[in-house]
Amino acid sequence: MTKLFLRYGLLLLLLLGLAAPQAQASHLLGGEMTYTYLGALGTGTTPFRYRVTVLIYVNAALGGSTPSSVPDGRPQITVNFYNKSQNGILIRSLNMNRLSNPLIVPPGCTSAGTPVPVRLCRYEATVDLPVSFDGYYATYTDGTRNRGITNLANPSDSQQQTIYMEMAPPLLPNTSPTFSDTAVVVICQGDTSLFLNNAVDPDGDRLVYSLVTPYDRLVNNNQFTPPPIAVQYAGGYGPTTPFGTSPGNFASLNASTGLATYAVTQLGNYVVSVEVKEFRTINGQQVQVGATRREVQLVVRTCPPNNSPQFTASSVAQHLFTVEEGQTLNFTLGTTDADGNTVTLKANSVLLDGTGGYNATFGGQAGTVLPGALTGSASVVGAGGNASAAFRFTPRCGDARANPYDVVITATDQVNCNSKTIADVFQIQVTRTAAPTALSGDSVVCDASQVRTYTAAGPTPAGGYTWRVQGGTIQGSATGPAIQVRWNGTGQGRVTVRNISAFGCQSDSLSRTINIRPASTLAVTASVPSICAGQSVTLTATNGTTYTWTGGTGTPTSGSSITVSPTQTTTYSVSSGDGVCTTTRTITVTVNPLPQANVGATATPTVCSGESITLGAAAVAGQTYQWSPATGLSSATVANPTLTLTNATAAPITQTYTLTVTTTSTGCTSTAAVTVTVNPGATANAGTAPTFCSGESAQLGTAAVAGLTYQWSPATGLSSATVAQPTVTLTNTTAAPITQTYTVTTTTLLGCQATSQVVVTVNPLIVAQPGTNVAICSGASAQLGAAAVTGLTYQWSPATGLSSATAAQPTVTLTNTTAAPITQTYTLTTTSASTSCAGTATVTVTVNPRPQVAPNTPLTVCSGQAAALTGTTAAPGVTYAWTSATIGDLDNPASPTPTATVTNSTNASIVRTYTLTATNPAAVGGCTNTAVFTLTVNPAVNVNAGSNVTVCSGDTPPQLGAAPQAGYTYQWSPATGLSSATVANPTFTQTLAPGAGPQVITYTLTATTPERCSATAQVVVTLNPAAEAVAGTDQTICTGLTTQIGAPAEAGLTYQWSPATGLSSATAAQPTVSLTNASTTALLTQQYILTVRNSFGCSDRDTVLVTVNPTVVVTPGASPRSVCSGESITLGAPGLPGYRYQWSPATGLSSATVANPVFNQTLAPGSAPLTITYTLTATSPQNCPATAQVVVTLNPAVDVQAGPDVAICAGKSTRLGTPARTGYQYLWTPATNLSSATAAQPTFSTPLNGAAQTLRYVLRATTPQGCALTDTVVVTVNPRPANDSIQGTASVCPTVQGVAYSIRNPRNTAYQWIVSGGTIASGQGTPNITVNWGAASSTANVRAFQLNAATGCSSDTVAFPVRINSILLTQKPTGPLRVCQADGPYTYQTQLTAGSVYGWQIIGGTQVSTSGAAVVVNWTRTGIGKIVVTESSNPAGGRCLGTSDTLFVTVLPSPAALTVNGPARVCTGTAATFTVPSIASPTYQWTLNGTVVPGVVTNSVTFPTLAPGPYTLSVVATSSGGCASPAATRTFTVDPLPVAPTVTGPRSVCPEGLTGVTYSIGSASSTSTYQWTVVGGTVASGQGTGSVQVTFSGTAPTRSVAVTETSQFGCAGPATTIILPLDNATVALNAASVDQTTDRKITLTLSVADRSNNAGQVRILRRNAGSTTAFSQVATVANAASSYDDTSADADATAYEYRLELLNSCGTVLNSSNHTTMRLEVTGTQTGSGRAQDAVSLRWNAYQGFAVQRYEVYRQADGGPAELVQTVTPTTAPDYTVSFATSAAGFDQHYRVKAVGASQVSFSNEAGRAFTNELDFYNVMTPNGDNLNDQLTIKNVALYPGNTLAIYNRWGKQVYQTRNYQNTWTGDTQPAGTYYFMFTEASGKVTKGWFEIIR
Repeated sequence: MTKLFLRYGLLLLLLLGLAAPQAQASHLLGGEMTYTYLGALGTGTTPFRYRVTVLIYVNAALGGSTPSSVPDGRPQITVNFYNKSQNGILIRSLNMNRLSNPLIVPPGCTSAGTPVPVRLCRYEATVDLPVSFDGYYATYTDGTRNRGITNLANPSDSQQQTIYMEMAPPLLPNTSPTFSDTAVVVICQGDTSLFLNNAVDPDGDRLVYSLVTPYDRLVNNNQFTPPPIAVQYAGGYGPTTPFGTSPGNFASLNASTGLATYAVTQLGNYVVSVEVKEFRTINGQQVQVGATRREVQLVVRTCPPNNSPQFTASSVAQHLFTVEEGQTLNFTLGTTDADGNTVTLKANSVLLDGTGGYNATFGGQAGTVLPGALTGSASVVGAGGNASAAFRFTPRCGDARANPYDVVITATDQVNCNSKTIADVFQIQVTRTAAPTALSGDSVVCDASQVRTYTAAGPTPAGGYTWRVQGGTIQGSATGPAIQVRWNGTGQGRVTVRNISAFGCQSDSLSRTINIRPASTLAVTASVPSICAGQSVTLTATNGTTYTWTGGTGTPTSGSSITVSPTQTTTYSVSSGDGVCTTTRTITVTVNPLPQANVGATATPTVCSGESITLGAAAVAGQTYQWSPATGLSSATVANPTLTLTNATAAPITQTYTLTVTTTSTGCTSTAAVTVTVNPGATANAGTAPTFCSGESAQLGTAAVAGLTYQWSPATGLSSATVAQPTVTLTNTTAAPITQTYTVTTTTLLGCQATSQVVVTVNPLIVAQPGTNVAICSGASAQLGAAAVTGLTYQWSPATGLSSATAAQPTVTLTNTTAAPITQTYTLTTTSASTSCAGTATVTVTVNPRPQVAPNTPLTVCSGQAAALTGTTAAPGVTYAWTSATIGDLDNPASPTPTATVTNSTNASIVRTYTLTATNPAAVGGCTNTAVFTLTVNPAVNVNAGSNVTVCSGDTPPQLGAAPQAGYTYQWSPATGLSSATVANPTFTQTLAPGAGPQVITYTLTATTPERCSATAQVVVTLNPAAEAVAGTDQTICTGLTTQIGAPAEAGLTYQWSPATGLSSATAAQPTVSLTNASTTALLTQQYILTVRNSFGCSDRDTVLVTVNPTVVVTPGASPRSVCSGESITLGAPGLPGYRYQWSPATGLSSATVANPVFNQTLAPGSAPLTITYTLTATSPQNCPATAQVVVTLNPAVDVQAGPDVAICAGKSTRLGTPARTGYQYLWTPATNLSSATAAQPTFSTPLNGAAQTLRYVLRATTPQGCALTDTVVVTVNPRPANDSIQGTASVCPTVQGVAYSIRNPRNTAYQWIVSGGTIASGQGTPNITVNWGAASSTANVRAFQLNAATGCSSDTVAFPVRINSILLTQKPTGPLRVCQADGPYTYQTQLTAGSVYGWQIIGGTQVSTSGAAVVVNWTRTGIGKIVVTESSNPAGGRCLGTSDTLFVTVLPSPAALTVNGPARVCTGTAATFTVPSIASPTYQWTLNGTVVPGVVTNSVTFPTLAPGPYTLSVVATSSGGCASPAATRTFTVDPLPVAPTVTGPRSVCPEGLTGVTYSIGSASSTSTYQWTVVGGTVASGQGTGSVQVTFSGTAPTRSVAVTETSQFGCAGPATTIILPLDNATVALNAASVDQTTDRKITLTLSVADRSNNAGQVRILRRNAGSTTAFSQVATVANAASSYDDTSADADATAYEYRLELLNSCGTVLNSSNHTTMRLEVTGTQTGSGRAQDAVSLRWNAYQGFAVQRYEVYRQADGGPAELVQTVTPTTAPDYTVSFATSAAGFDQHYRVKAVGASQVSFSNEAGRAFTNELDFYNVMTPNGDNLNDQLTIKNVALYPGNTLAIYNRWGKQVYQTRNYQNTWTGDTQPAGTYYFMFTEASGKVTKGWFEIIR
């Protein structure tokens, strides 16, 4: 059975000696001691004050068996205090009066004796103790104990009772734990009883309970070393076995809760002592800070039987509960009683404090606190043996502590006698949300203008953070782990942070002290705000000491300025320090990128001559372009011009173009170069178009050109397909001509190509008819062949003996000189005139012999040379006869072999003809034979060696001989010295060695004519030695100096210099040159020509160049100069580039080596002027010197002294200045208050005024040399100081020392004090003094007057009365009277008086700290708070006391901390709304970046749009009482919208470039994404990036590319949209037609389809048809043009090939098909035979360019209309030929050919032919209806309008007459016969004739 005895539960204290004799001092039953630290409220050497409480349990029996000797307790006790730091020395004995002694007689039944009354005596007092770093001991000893104590050695009354406690040191403020109940206990014998020793510690320290030994007494009352002397236990008993060790006896104590469990089997009285030690965590270690004890005597008695109540199992399942501040804890406790008794369930705890601050209930009750108790209790009663209640606790913010709160639960059954109680202790550990573990940030702020960041580290709180800043302002949010602070002013600041739990409670604070230094004025500027890449910028820092620069990629540098060349936008920092602070300023240099100069895919393109290429790339918006040079460019200002260059040379040529690209917005430029190699163009010439007959061959092409390769196509019929001139052989088995077109492609070694075509026409074979074989005599004739056929030509071979080699039937005449018949075979080649084809056949002619003569062997002889004519060998019977026009040339004309001699004096050969006739009458046929002999006589030889020559060695070589004769050959002898020995006029090139004599050479020339006739001639050449001129090396001299030119003279030579300018002699070999250059900047050059001549008249020339450097500019400045001592003047002038300067002497000059040094020198006052001559030597960049001088006169310094500054009081006078110097003049400004303005020492009289006045006087002194200087004197007029007031203590304790008094708001620093009733201890002469006061007085006072230490002026004396009395009139505290609870702590103070100590009584708040006469208060509840201050002073004159009036403070509730809700980032242009939770009746003030948002007082604010940048939004809620919540802050960023991207890429698309089109963003951001939208196409790759590949649809109606940049924060900027027109223009040349009115104009019909997106011009290109040369541009026309008239053409002369070119937007050259015009020519006419008309043959080349459906041949006769005369079906032939009868159409006929296509037509030129069309009258009529000669036909009659025809029969009768006869008369009924006609033309011409009618 377990039972608990508490106060009021069978609490009977039985005197231990019930059966023993009475002891007189037997009154002590136990006791305990506690203390409370009050603060540093003591004085002098005992500044630390404590309140000590001693409870003594005494026997209150007045009689009976155990009467008490002191039944009321002692009226006063003495407690001793010992200093641990002084080895336990006694430092204070404190007498403590009894404050109360209530009698404790608990109700209940009597069992085993009579209850003993007990008094609880309470003693309490304050004590002031000296400093101790280790703490104190407090002891109280009294005697004696009761006799008969069971567990002590007897006699027990011989042992005393000592209670002691350990006190913490004052530097560790502490209050000892206090036991929560009164220790009066009775234990039932045999039961297990629970005894509560639970204590409450106000400091929350951890308590440890233990059973310890009771103490008897001290060893030494003057010095204490614990422990005291312990009591003597009876045998078998001890501290932990106070009931002995017999079975059934035990004692245990819960060390954490103090719950003791006792079981005793033996009746008796037992002493038990419990020690409570308190431990506190200091610097992470558990340190014992104190200990206290309770000693109690327990009585064991016999109790009636009763079952104890029991706690339910669930109630005791958990004893320790952990809860966080602000969190609600609920746990239920229940009990049952086996006997069914009513049970009272009671909770006891400090938490049950009723209306106190703890928010705890038990069974719904807040608890009741008895007076003087630290704990409260609440009870619930349960009937039927069951009781339960819930304990609910919601700890407030601030309730957390290191150690748990104890909740003692007891359950007591309600029995009339022997109620049983059980108990248990439950602990609640209240934790505070974890605090930040670290606070980082700058502790020294060197630049308050810079926002600083402070960051809390440690656990992340659920409720955020709360920050407070002293000395600065939070920028932005104050609820996150980091804040930004802008510090104000200078001095000390503080940052404090706390975590906030999920329940709104704050953690412990973490603070950081900040040293705010004065702001730095360091500044940094840039020479220019931005640069282009590659440029430099100078950064300059000012207002610092030393400078360190960082930034970019370089190492840190020093200096006040640096020059940097960043490659990208870079931020540079400059730092400057003062030893403590280093201030950094940054500056950003914006580097604008250079535009990309894109010259194209390659920087070295190669093209062929005449080809076009596109340079550059697509234009970029915002950039301009300039190409240089513009040669060959379509434009020099576009990004991608078309280049066309030609190369007419045989080698490649290059042209370098430089592209300069400029970004308009930044002015940045970049250049790039492209070098274009133009290879020579290939030339291709397929040759003229051959036409030959089947089986024949022709050579194509032209001669091969070195470096070209050839390729023919096709190879059909070619001897080679790879040579320049292959042979073509083709056959034609058809009846019509066939054609074959060959294309030759030539390729240069560099890959350039050209093509040319040739059309080969193969005509059919022609059959030749040479006739039958014939036989003739030698020399006779016969006719060969057959009748000629129209259109054929004839060629006989050989032509020997033929009358014509081209007639169809030539006559052949042949001779036969042999003796036998001979035959001659002739081959006839018959050729078609239209096709040039030929057929061959042979015929044989037999020639019978004639007499023999020698054949003609032409002879050639030179003029005058004899020639033998060998006619024949004389034959018998044959006679010979020579005939000739110059028969005289022959020596024997009858000889068959005469000799001819002829002289030819002409320039050409002459021919003589001689005919030999041999006659042999006897030969067969009697034939004769002749032979003609020719003799060619060449002209005489013309040989000319030229005139004799005399020449100087080395001169221009002379030419010998004369101009060559055509065909001559020449030979000179000897060949020595000649440029050639085989030319007609060689050059004589021989020279002589120096010093050699003249040489004479004779040359012989042999000339041979083309006929190999020769002749000779001679010429004599005299070669004289040369003269040598040496002008010397080029010279450079300074102007005015000399130099020598030439070389030493040589004998026999004469010298001549030109010009003679500057020469010492113009005829000397080495003259001296002296020249002057008037220019100071330009070089002067003079070239001299030396001519040297020797005795042979030979001369030589040489040149030398003399350069004269510019005249040296030396400018010493104006002279003379005069300057006053100490003044600066500048000598010289600004230096010239490249010059060096030297001044002499250097005295007084800032530099002796600059062009314009500053002169500054001093000369003592009164000295004579000093004259200095300076010489300046200037050396030009060419190292030429010059000197000049300047004279400087230095005048002595001015001695001016206005005198020392003076300060006087109003009304006084003083003398200014110093004695005058001789010759000086003086002038004072202003003259006010001075006795003279021109005296050196005037008298100053002060004005009478009441305010301070400072006057400044300037004295100007001028020396005799005119040098002047000023000096200033300041006169300060001081008024009498104003009266002040005194502040200090008006009520002091007698004899108190060191009371402070001061001047309130002193105006000065010097005061004189007078004290009545005391003495001045310190401070005389200052605004503050301390006074030692004397005895009590009502007339004491303090007086003072101000003494201006600077002026000696004093004020009136003021007095401050002082009351000296032991009753102090303590001033009511001052401080804020209306406060907001959350804004504390608040400071309150009273007048501080030396020697006084102050105690503070605070109601409604807690004391945070005290200092002097001030207290810092945290108000803990709202409502009315009260403050009363008690003042005490204890000087030598006696103790003084005073109490102030009560200060009432209204404490207003503060709104709770707010949380700002809203976005962390927002894009500019997007509205941002921020809110805080709404609370009752507040007003809100929103602040954005430190600026109040106007007009918004609600809990929500919306910003429609904000500029980009970081923002700090703060809001404070202010209650109706004016209390503001902590500033809730939220930082957010307004992100800028990206700008519209700059897109590079094509601005149009073309059909050939619809895929892989690249669009890019210039300088695309790596953190942005890019959304590309393509209309009319798709993004093939790169979506989301700064570069995409796009594929466009060829059929889309529209196309565009748009891109939007979205930053990394999700902000989308404006889109850049490029509308992309589809440039699908096509250029077509529809037709090229010769104008029908003039052949000098060709009209081109053209069209550009889909041209709306093309702005190009159409180029009209032309070349001659069939040519392979490059096209030439004729003109350009707008692409809207539908036609163009080429008026530079001549369609009669040639056919033209036209082509059109158009450049599209993508740089592609669009070509039309080529069109070739038709050139018509009349190739011939054929005269019609009989009635047939004359025919005409027309030929024209095929039209090329459109599909010709037919050719229409039109004829216009005699100016009439054109009529279609023939239609020709097209073939593949290159040319067309037609013939038709046409003469009847008119006399003057013109023809045109019209090529007709599906929708196009083209006309050829006009070709004409005139016809005579004479009338031809046919003379037969056969009018029989067979359509043959049925009418009388007059050919061409229709061409003779206006005619008249009359027909007569043979009898002359007219049978028919008509006008305008048209061949219509059919003879009517006229009979057959002869008729006559008369035809009269309109002109009157009459033709008469006859005809016959045959029927």
